[in-house]
Amino acid sequence: MNTQQPPYTEELKHIADSMGISLYQRLTIAEASLFLRISVAELRKILKQGKLNHTEITEKNYEFFGYQLLEFLLSTTTKNKIKPIIPGKTPDRII
Repeated sequence: MNTQQPPYTEELKHIADSMGISLYQRLTIAEASLFLRISVAELRKILKQGKLNHTEITEKNYEFFGYQLLEFLLSTTTKNKIKPIIPGKTPDRII
């Protein structure tokens, strides 16, 4: 019996399903840059900063699993906090 937890959350699984990407799909650096919609050079900078989990095949050759790219996307997503408009004491205007 295997009780090891997968390296991703249930939420990530649902997001992957809705986006049509396999969690264990392997992508090259070129494919990953297309998926993330950034240049390969930009992706290499992110890798050097240690912000994206990956598999290092050789010194300059990387591969990514789908769940790693989705985790990165979720980590960079910010939740917009919309401030409600509360009517204050504003003077009436005659137009």
